[in-house]
Amino acid sequence: MRVPSISRPRGSGGSEGVEGKYSPNQSRCPLGQAPSPAALCAYHHQLNEFLSSMGYRDRALETPNQRSQRVSPLHAWLSPADAPRNADLIFVLAGGMHRKEYALDLLRQGVAPRALFSVGRFEIRRFSKMALPVPLDLLKLAQELPPPLRHYFVFFQDPLVQVEHVPPQGFGTLTEIEALARWLDKNPVINSVLVVSSDAHLRRIRMCCRALLSPKLELAFLAAPLPFSGDGTPKADLLELFKLAIYWVLLKFRSRDSHDRIRR
Repeated sequence: MRVPSISRPRGSGGSEGVEGKYSPNQSRCPLGQAPSPAALCAYHHQLNEFLSSMGYRDRALETPNQRSQRVSPLHAWLSPADAPRNADLIFVLAGGMHRKEYALDLLRQGVAPRALFSVGRFEIRRFSKMALPVPLDLLKLAQELPPPLRHYFVFFQDPLVQVEHVPPQGFGTLTEIEALARWLDKNPVINSVLVVSSDAHLRRIRMCCRALLSPKLELAFLAAPLPFSGDGTPKADLLELFKLAIYWVLLKFRSRDSHDRIRR
Protein backbone atom coordinates (compact mmCIF):
# COMPACT_ATOMS: atom_id res chain seq x y z
CA MET A 1 0.00 0.00 0.00
CA ARG A 2 1.42 3.40 -0.93
CA VAL A 3 1.66 5.86 1.93
CA PRO A 4 2.25 9.57 1.30
CA SER A 5 5.58 10.97 2.36
CA ILE A 6 5.79 12.87 5.62
CA SER A 7 8.11 15.27 7.37
CA ARG A 8 10.40 12.93 9.27
CA PRO A 9 11.81 13.63 12.74
CA ARG A 10 14.52 16.18 12.50
CA GLY A 11 17.43 15.84 14.86
CA SER A 12 21.08 16.54 14.79
CA GLY A 13 24.22 16.26 16.83
CA GLY A 14 24.07 16.37 20.61
CA SER A 15 24.54 19.42 22.70
CA GLU A 16 27.28 18.11 24.99
CA GLY A 17 29.91 20.67 25.75
CA VAL A 18 27.74 23.64 24.74
CA GLU A 19 27.31 26.39 27.25
CA GLY A 20 24.45 28.85 27.19
CA LYS A 21 21.69 30.10 29.37
CA TYR A 22 18.37 31.72 28.66
CA SER A 23 17.79 35.03 30.35
CA PRO A 24 14.47 36.93 30.56
CA ASN A 25 16.49 40.13 30.24
CA GLN A 26 15.12 41.80 27.10
CA SER A 27 18.58 42.84 25.95
CA ARG A 28 19.61 39.19 25.81
CA CYS A 29 16.29 37.53 25.10
CA PRO A 30 16.54 35.38 21.93
CA LEU A 31 12.87 36.04 21.20
CA GLY A 32 13.94 39.53 20.20
CA GLN A 33 16.98 38.58 18.13
CA ALA A 34 18.31 35.67 16.10
CA PRO A 35 19.81 33.13 18.57
CA SER A 36 23.14 31.47 17.91
CA PRO A 37 23.36 27.72 17.18
CA ALA A 38 25.17 27.25 20.48
CA ALA A 39 22.33 28.92 22.39
CA LEU A 40 19.72 26.80 20.62
CA CYS A 41 21.64 23.64 21.52
CA ALA A 42 21.83 24.78 25.12
CA TYR A 43 18.05 25.44 25.37
CA HIS A 44 17.40 22.04 23.80
CA HIS A 45 19.76 20.28 26.22
CA GLN A 46 18.50 22.08 29.32
CA LEU A 47 14.81 21.45 28.62
CA ASN A 48 15.50 17.81 27.76
CA GLU A 49 17.20 17.35 31.14
CA PHE A 50 14.33 19.21 32.83
CA LEU A 51 11.64 16.97 31.30
CA SER A 52 13.73 13.88 31.96
CA SER A 53 14.04 14.73 35.63
CA MET A 54 10.26 15.04 35.83
CA GLY A 55 9.58 11.68 34.19
CA TYR A 56 8.54 12.94 30.76
CA ARG A 57 11.38 11.42 28.79
CA ASP A 58 10.95 8.23 26.80
CA ARG A 59 12.27 6.70 23.62
CA ALA A 60 9.47 8.17 21.56
CA LEU A 61 10.67 11.62 22.53
CA GLU A 62 14.21 10.86 21.36
CA THR A 63 13.51 10.00 17.73
CA PRO A 64 16.75 10.63 15.83
CA ASN A 65 17.04 13.10 13.01
CA GLN A 66 16.40 11.89 9.49
CA ARG A 67 16.21 15.31 7.85
CA SER A 68 18.57 17.89 6.48
CA GLN A 69 21.36 19.12 8.72
CA ARG A 70 20.23 22.66 7.93
CA VAL A 71 17.43 22.20 10.48
CA SER A 72 18.31 23.76 13.82
CA PRO A 73 18.92 21.42 16.76
CA LEU A 74 15.98 22.94 18.62
CA HIS A 75 13.57 22.48 15.70
CA ALA A 76 14.77 18.90 15.34
CA TRP A 77 14.20 18.20 19.01
CA LEU A 78 10.70 19.67 18.91
CA SER A 79 9.74 17.44 15.94
CA PRO A 80 9.87 13.73 16.91
CA ALA A 81 7.66 12.29 14.14
CA ASP A 82 6.82 8.62 13.58
CA ALA A 83 6.42 6.79 10.29
CA PRO A 84 2.85 6.18 9.03
CA ARG A 85 1.29 2.86 10.00
CA ASN A 86 -2.13 1.24 10.04
CA ALA A 87 -4.40 2.33 12.88
CA ASP A 88 -8.04 2.42 13.96
CA LEU A 89 -8.34 6.21 13.77
CA ILE A 90 -6.65 9.30 12.35
CA PHE A 91 -6.94 12.33 14.62
CA VAL A 92 -6.09 15.75 13.14
CA LEU A 93 -5.51 18.77 15.33
CA ALA A 94 -6.86 22.15 14.27
CA GLY A 95 -4.46 24.43 12.43
CA GLY A 96 -3.15 24.67 8.90
CA MET A 97 -5.26 23.10 6.18
CA HIS A 98 -2.21 21.10 5.05
CA ARG A 99 -2.79 18.89 8.12
CA LYS A 100 -6.29 18.04 6.95
CA GLU A 101 -5.19 17.47 3.35
CA TYR A 102 -2.56 15.03 4.58
CA ALA A 103 -5.06 13.21 6.82
CA LEU A 104 -7.56 12.91 3.97
CA ASP A 105 -4.80 11.46 1.80
CA LEU A 106 -4.01 8.89 4.50
CA LEU A 107 -7.71 8.07 4.80
CA ARG A 108 -8.01 7.55 1.03
CA GLN A 109 -4.96 5.27 1.13
CA GLY A 110 -6.74 3.06 3.67
CA VAL A 111 -4.21 3.63 6.46
CA ALA A 112 -7.19 3.90 8.85
CA PRO A 113 -10.93 3.35 8.36
CA ARG A 114 -11.93 6.39 10.41
CA ALA A 115 -10.86 10.00 10.83
CA LEU A 116 -11.63 12.61 13.48
CA PHE A 117 -10.94 16.23 12.50
CA SER A 118 -10.62 19.07 14.98
CA VAL A 119 -11.89 22.15 13.13
CA GLY A 120 -11.37 25.66 14.50
CA ARG A 121 -13.46 28.72 13.73
CA PHE A 122 -11.15 30.04 11.00
CA GLU A 123 -11.06 26.68 9.18
CA ILE A 124 -14.78 26.01 8.93
CA ARG A 125 -15.42 27.59 5.52
CA ARG A 126 -12.38 25.99 3.85
CA PHE A 127 -13.01 22.64 5.51
CA SER A 128 -16.54 22.54 4.09
CA LYS A 129 -15.11 23.00 0.58
CA MET A 130 -12.63 20.12 0.84
CA ALA A 131 -13.08 16.76 -0.88
CA LEU A 132 -14.48 15.15 2.26
CA PRO A 133 -15.48 11.46 2.45
CA VAL A 134 -19.08 12.57 3.03
CA PRO A 135 -20.28 16.06 1.94
CA LEU A 136 -20.74 18.38 4.90
CA ASP A 137 -21.76 22.03 5.14
CA LEU A 138 -20.12 22.75 8.48
CA LEU A 139 -20.45 26.49 7.91
CA LYS A 140 -24.24 26.19 7.88
CA LEU A 141 -24.21 24.15 11.10
CA ALA A 142 -21.90 26.67 12.75
CA GLN A 143 -24.26 29.61 12.19
CA GLU A 144 -26.18 28.78 15.36
CA LEU A 145 -23.16 29.71 17.51
CA PRO A 146 -21.27 33.01 17.81
CA PRO A 147 -17.86 32.85 16.06
CA PRO A 148 -15.71 32.67 19.24
CA LEU A 149 -17.50 29.45 20.25
CA ARG A 150 -17.15 27.68 16.90
CA HIS A 151 -14.93 24.64 17.28
CA TYR A 152 -15.95 21.15 16.24
CA PHE A 153 -14.91 17.54 16.07
CA VAL A 154 -15.97 16.03 12.74
CA PHE A 155 -15.91 12.23 12.53
CA PHE A 156 -15.94 10.27 9.27
CA GLN A 157 -16.47 6.56 8.81
CA ASP A 158 -17.96 5.90 5.43
CA PRO A 159 -20.88 6.47 5.00
CA LEU A 160 -21.22 8.12 8.42
CA VAL A 161 -20.40 11.69 9.40
CA GLN A 162 -20.88 13.08 12.91
CA VAL A 163 -20.32 16.61 14.22
CA GLU A 164 -19.67 17.40 17.88
CA HIS A 165 -19.19 20.85 19.38
CA VAL A 166 -15.99 21.32 21.40
CA PRO A 167 -16.18 24.45 23.59
CA PRO A 168 -12.97 26.45 23.09
CA GLN A 169 -10.79 27.19 26.09
CA GLY A 170 -7.61 29.10 26.76
CA PHE A 171 -5.11 26.46 25.65
CA GLY A 172 -6.14 25.07 22.28
CA THR A 173 -4.00 21.93 22.04
CA LEU A 174 -4.72 20.96 25.64
CA THR A 175 -8.44 21.43 25.05
CA GLU A 176 -8.30 19.26 21.94
CA ILE A 177 -6.47 16.39 23.64
CA GLU A 178 -8.81 16.50 26.63
CA ALA A 179 -11.77 16.41 24.21
CA LEU A 180 -10.13 13.51 22.37
CA ALA A 181 -9.79 11.64 25.67
CA ARG A 182 -13.52 12.04 26.31
CA TRP A 183 -14.33 11.00 22.73
CA LEU A 184 -12.19 7.87 23.05
CA ASP A 185 -13.91 6.97 26.32
CA LYS A 186 -17.19 6.94 24.38
CA ASN A 187 -15.66 4.90 21.54
CA PRO A 188 -13.81 1.99 23.17
CA VAL A 189 -13.46 0.20 19.82
CA ILE A 190 -10.52 2.54 19.07
CA ASN A 191 -7.24 0.97 20.19
CA SER A 192 -4.75 2.83 18.00
CA VAL A 193 -4.58 6.43 16.77
CA LEU A 194 -2.47 8.35 14.26
CA VAL A 195 -2.15 11.93 15.56
CA VAL A 196 -1.49 14.48 12.79
CA SER A 197 -0.14 17.98 13.32
CA SER A 198 2.74 20.27 12.32
CA ASP A 199 6.21 18.91 13.00
CA ALA A 200 7.42 21.36 15.65
CA HIS A 201 4.24 20.81 17.72
CA LEU A 202 4.70 17.07 18.05
CA ARG A 203 6.74 16.99 21.25
CA ARG A 204 4.17 19.12 23.06
CA ILE A 205 1.35 16.96 21.68
CA ARG A 206 3.14 13.78 22.74
CA MET A 207 3.44 15.16 26.26
CA CYS A 208 -0.30 16.00 26.35
CA CYS A 209 -1.28 12.57 25.06
CA ARG A 210 1.01 10.81 27.49
CA ALA A 211 -0.56 12.68 30.41
CA LEU A 212 -4.22 12.59 29.35
CA LEU A 213 -4.86 9.49 27.23
CA SER A 214 -5.06 5.87 28.27
CA PRO A 215 -1.65 4.15 28.44
CA LYS A 216 -3.26 1.19 26.68
CA LEU A 217 -3.79 3.27 23.54
CA GLU A 218 -1.29 2.75 20.72
CA LEU A 219 -0.24 6.14 19.35
CA ALA A 220 1.84 7.37 16.42
CA PHE A 221 2.55 11.04 15.74
CA LEU A 222 2.77 12.18 12.12
CA ALA A 223 4.05 15.48 10.77
CA ALA A 224 1.94 16.88 7.94
CA PRO A 225 4.15 18.04 5.04
CA LEU A 226 4.17 21.78 4.58
CA PRO A 227 2.74 23.12 1.29
CA PHE A 228 5.98 25.07 0.80
CA SER A 229 9.64 24.34 1.39
CA GLY A 230 11.31 25.60 4.52
CA ASP A 231 11.27 25.06 8.25
CA GLY A 232 10.25 27.00 11.31
CA THR A 233 12.07 30.19 12.17
CA PRO A 234 14.23 30.38 15.32
CA LYS A 235 11.71 32.77 16.89
CA ALA A 236 8.82 30.35 16.21
CA ASP A 237 10.83 27.45 17.65
CA LEU A 238 11.61 29.42 20.80
CA LEU A 239 7.95 30.31 21.17
CA GLU A 240 7.10 26.62 20.88
CA LEU A 241 9.73 25.85 23.51
CA PHE A 242 8.07 28.37 25.81
CA LYS A 243 4.66 26.75 25.19
CA LEU A 244 6.15 23.35 26.00
CA ALA A 245 7.29 24.56 29.41
CA ILE A 246 3.89 26.16 30.13
CA TYR A 247 2.08 22.97 29.11
CA TRP A 248 4.30 20.89 31.37
CA VAL A 249 3.19 23.00 34.34
CA LEU A 250 -0.48 22.82 33.34
CA LEU A 251 -0.34 19.06 32.86
CA LYS A 252 1.12 18.52 36.32
CA PHE A 253 -2.17 19.89 37.71
CA ARG A 254 -4.67 18.66 35.12
CA SER A 255 -3.37 15.12 34.98
CA ARG A 256 -4.06 14.75 38.69
CA ASP A 257 -7.66 15.88 38.26
CA SER A 258 -8.29 13.74 35.17
CA HIS A 259 -6.36 10.63 36.19
CA ASP A 260 -9.29 8.68 37.61
CA ARG A 261 -11.68 9.86 34.90
CA ILE A 262 -9.53 9.25 31.82
CA ARG A 263 -6.98 6.53 32.55
CA ARG A 264 -8.40 3.02 32.34
